[in-house]
Amino acid sequence: RKEFLESFPLDVMKMVGTLEKDKQIFGLLQIDHTVYQVRPGQHAGQNFGLITSVSEDAITIKEIVQDAAGDWVERMSKLELQESKENTK
Repeated sequence: RKEFLESFPLDVMKMVGTLEKDKQIFGLLQIDHTVYQVRPGQHAGQNFGLITSVSEDAITIKEIVQDAAGDWVERMSKLELQESKENTK
């Protein structure tokens, strides 16, 4: 059964921060105007993506994609923390 974040491509996801609860770090992913908490072991993206790690500055995702020859291969993707574009005075 697919998880909710598997219905979105990775290119619409932005890492906007992290959150620590009970000594576990969660990544904060923004899709459109909604922010979701993610942790290693959850799935995200449309290519069977598995979140393998969450750090202060990136979320690493292992995807399974078809290469040019039609073989299924693992590809590592990284969503890096997006700096705020708000002006600070």
